[in-house]
Amino acid sequence: MLERYQAHLFHYRKRNGEPLAANTRVARLDPLKAFCKWLARTGQIASNPAADLVMPRAPRWLPGRMLTVSEMDRVFLQPDLGMPGGIRDRAILETLYSTRIRRLELVRLKLADVLPEREMLFVRSGKGGRDRWVPLGSRASAWVSRYLVEVRGTLATRRDSTLFLTDHGEPRFTVFQNF
Repeated sequence: MLERYQAHLFHYRKRNGEPLAANTRVARLDPLKAFCKWLARTGQIASNPAADLVMPRAPRWLPGRMLTVSEMDRVFLQPDLGMPGGIRDRAILETLYSTRIRRLELVRLKLADVLPEREMLFVRSGKGGRDRWVPLGSRASAWVSRYLVEVRGTLATRRDSTLFLTDHGEPRFTVFQNF
């Protein structure tokens, strides 16, 4: 019955003739899988009939368009370098652009993880829980060094080893949650 329902979702067409997206099919199948698992766990059925159900996978898409060099330059010019937060934000943008690390990896960086003089940074517990060394470009290294020398000491309100601090000296950089 579950396989028939899965086939129905696969062949179903919306009013405009398009098939249901893989994410929609997963959203409709997940509650059934969870319910069957609960039934089996509580002993109401002998085994989980949804255990071997192969869930659809959403296709992975590459970005449709890359920013041009002039668009990237405009992004880098956004932070107000007359303010401490502007220098920090520029260092963050340069670090993200240079290293391609994830936002959460950036938030977790500690002071000891960055070696601007060697143009390297250490990502702890990155994707898949793996640690790795990442090259840091010379421009990004210069901005991180400037941030460390000119700004970080003024933002730090307590002893904290987090690299990038908020304007209030907090270790979690909530400003970039949706970045």
